[in-house]
Amino acid sequence: MIRQSLTAIALVALFVPACASNDFGDRIENASDEWRDGEKKVDRGEDLVSDAEKDLKRAKRRLDEGIREEAKAERRLEEARGAFDQARALAGQASNADEAAREASRIQSIERDIRRAEDDLKDARAKQRDAKSDAEGAEKRLKRGKELIEEGQRQMEEVETTYREITG
Repeated sequence: MIRQSLTAIALVALFVPACASNDFGDRIENASDEWRDGEKKVDRGEDLVSDAEKDLKRAKRRLDEGIREEAKAERRLEEARGAFDQARALAGQASNADEAAREASRIQSIERDIRRAEDDLKDARAKQRDAKSDAEGAEKRLKRGKELIEEGQRQMEEVETTYREITG
């Protein structure tokens, strides 16, 4: 009976350090995996921030273009409407068919200019709307990227502390 107890104690003594060393290795491996995960979050966050900053810059440039195009289209529209009002006021003074045809052609040309200016104005406003929407999306991605970087850095700091405690 004493012999069996001694054998059992010896076996336990052999396995306890083995379990402890296996546990030690597992803990270090887990810390390493967590550290890598934190690094990946930081990398993803940095990529997201970089892409979002580029997209934000592009969206702001498109917004500025849209504003300039809108102002240009509004001037063209105002000029075309002024020309139309003038042509309309002078209409009906033709003395023959050729003059009436030229008058009609001129008015039709002005009407086309008005339609083009209105279309350009709509396009410029749509461009601004799209640019604002793109900028909002880029700002959200920028915020998310910064959050990922902070989260990854915090995770790596925590893991480093845990690693120091394990190996300390």
